[in-house]
Amino acid sequence: MMKMKLYILSFFLGSIGTSTLLGQSDQYSTLYNKGVEKIGKKEYREAIVLFDNAIQLKPDYKEAIMARGQSFLMLEERDKACADFATSAKLGWAPAKEYVQKYCALDAPGRKLKTKKATDVSGQTK
Repeated sequence: MMKMKLYILSFFLGSIGTSTLLGQSDQYSTLYNKGVEKIGKKEYREAIVLFDNAIQLKPDYKEAIMARGQSFLMLEERDKACADFATSAKLGWAPAKEYVQKYCALDAPGRKLKTKKATDVSGQTK
């Protein structure tokens, strides 16, 4: 799980670092930028609130929708994350398409669950 979190954080911070939105002074971009700062501090719930507010102001804000999805993923709320990734992908945000493929399909590599072998009362593996 830690490896996945590091990948998500590095991918996310790398993809937004080149975003043209960071230089805008409008309110939704300010909220987005503050949300990104919260992600950097691993304050995912706070980031979600900020992204929610940005999306309320600009409902087609594909970058904020994607970022909110990443925050949900970090909190292991996969259904909410995948819904955001799908929405962002439909709006044309290319990184979201990668996340849908990697984390949301039933056979996606990032979706595989860890399984423990069952043991009986004697400690024998079944």
